[in-house]
Amino acid sequence: MTADFINNMTHELKTPISTVALASNMLRRDKILDNRDKIIHYSGIIHDENDKLQAQVEQVLRIA
Repeated sequence: MTADFINNMTHELKTPISTVALASNMLRRDKILDNRDKIIHYSGIIHDENDKLQAQVEQVLRIA
């Protein structure tokens, strides 16, 4: 049971972190910097994934 929980939480935490990393790397590209719509899109992804990550951490802390 504990191993399943840890495996699940590892996945649940790594997914938003990976998505934030990809979106932030996209924002660093020169062609993106000139496109306001893309900046809004990728910053929105970062914001949403941060919310997911925060919720997951809060859930783990409640369980602990």
